[in-house]
Amino acid sequence: MMALRAAVVNTSGRPLLSPAGRAAQVGRLASLGVRCEEMGPDEQESGPHGYSVATAERRAEVLAAALTSPDYPVVWAAQGGFGATEILPRLAGLLPVTLPPTLFVGFSDSCALGAWLATHRPDVGFLHATHALDPRLLTGRRSDLAALLRRLHGAAPPVTGTTTFAAQPGRRVEAVVTGRAVPLNLSVAACLTAVLTPPARAVLLLEDVDDDLRRLLRALDVLACAGWLRRARAVVLGEFTACRDERGGALDVTRLAAAVAERTDAPVHLWPEFGHGRARTPLPFGLSLRLEQRPNGTGTLGPVDASPDPTPKELRVP
Repeated sequence: MMALRAAVVNTSGRPLLSPAGRAAQVGRLASLGVRCEEMGPDEQESGPHGYSVATAERRAEVLAAALTSPDYPVVWAAQGGFGATEILPRLAGLLPVTLPPTLFVGFSDSCALGAWLATHRPDVGFLHATHALDPRLLTGRRSDLAALLRRLHGAAPPVTGTTTFAAQPGRRVEAVVTGRAVPLNLSVAACLTAVLTPPARAVLLLEDVDDDLRRLLRALDVLACAGWLRRARAVVLGEFTACRDERGGALDVTRLAAAVAERTDAPVHLWPEFGHGRARTPLPFGLSLRLEQRPNGTGTLGPVDASPDPTPKELRVP
């Protein structure tokens, strides 16, 4: 079977793997049916600060070249970090009116690019999933890697799980809601409110990493002021890896859920199956989801239309 070609672009931070580590990861992905081709910018290209590879202009040019090429059905962010939001003001002017059908893959910082592309360019989809050159891509849960590979090859494995939900005293919250998945990093989502309107009936799936409670609360306030929380059908909180409370200790995500519940009438679920930890469920932007609350405080998350996974056996991770 012919391998799927994927353009790997350094959209954000500096490489997390050594050159040898990157070569090994690319080789392993090739053995799994995905031929990754690194397009740069090269890690030696320096930018105005030390957070990102190259300048924002250079990264935007490389990403635009990948998106406009008919040779790459998948454009995969190399790693996260910092710098994707710098690209957005520059990217629109570099793209033609129409693009080849493309799936952009990434999360964390690069979710800014994926969400913007999926919202503004009908020919581009966005899969919220681990970066191509992230060390945890091959060391995380096998089920997440398997689902990611199936998505890359055009299959649609169902997204399902058991949630807990935050109590919202004094409010009438719908027990069953359906909507369209909008998976984002919370801090990055706050930066997008001026350039992006979520799809109608959005289910906001939010996660974050290495941040303080006060900054997360501020990001929630930005989403509230922009109307995102008011218009959302539901809010689902994933992992908030290495995030800290006001005393510098590990953040209890139930506290953040309570803060979300104060800012919206939509149901608030906790589902630690996506984020920066070991659990990284691939989440397609715009996926139709159904969420249900049970009387015992748990809930379910799943597809609106449960259909079997059509992935052929030869695409499954050994």
